[in-house]
Amino acid sequence: MKPIEHFTFYFEDKFTAKFFKDYMEFIFKTNLATWGNNQTYYITKGFGGVKQKVNELEKSTGDGKQNLVFVDADKNFKEREDFLIKFKAEAKVQFDYFIFPNAKATGEIEDVIYEVAIKTELKDCFSKYEECIKNAAPYQPDIKGKLYAYHQAFVEPKYRKNLMTDEEREYKSELYNLDSKELEPLKNFLQKHLA
Repeated sequence: MKPIEHFTFYFEDKFTAKFFKDYMEFIFKTNLATWGNNQTYYITKGFGGVKQKVNELEKSTGDGKQNLVFVDADKNFKEREDFLIKFKAEAKVQFDYFIFPNAKATGEIEDVIYEVAIKTELKDCFSKYEECIKNAAPYQPDIKGKLYAYHQAFVEPKYRKNLMTDEEREYKSELYNLDSKELEPLKNFLQKHLA
C-alpha cells in the first residue's frame, strides 16, 4: 500500500471514515495509526458538501496528493455521478470518486455493510420486526438503525455507550465478512489507487 499521506479522502460522515479505516487495514494488512492526522480525510456532511471543499481539493492536489471522494448514490446513481462530474469540471479540481453501494446502483454504504453482516439469524429478526410494525407504524426503521441494533446486540451493555459515536464501532470483527463479494467493487477501486 502506498503511504496514506499521499492521499486525501472525502467522506460524507464519520461512520464512513471509520469503516474505511477498518476496511483498508483489513485488505492491505496494515495499521493506519495516522488515520485522521494531518488532513488525511475530510467530512463533507452529505454528498453536496464536497462543493465546500474546493480549497482542500486544490491544496491537496498542489501538495502532490491524490483526492478520493466517496458518496452515497442514495435514490439515484446517475444523478449523483452527474453531480460529481459537473462539479469536477466547473471547479477545475482533480479527484476520483466511488459511489456507494457498488459504483453502479442506488443505495448507500450502510446497504453494503448490512449485506456483509454475518449473523443472518439476527438479520432475519429485523425482517420479522419490520413485518410486525408495517401495519402499526407509518415508517419502517432505516438501515442506519438496523446496523446500530445489529452491532449493539453483540456488545456488553457497559460498553454500549461507546457505540453512540461512529468512531467506536469495530468492523474488523467476527460480525462482518470483509472478504464478501459485495465489497469487491470498493476493494478494486482502492487497490487501483492505493496498491
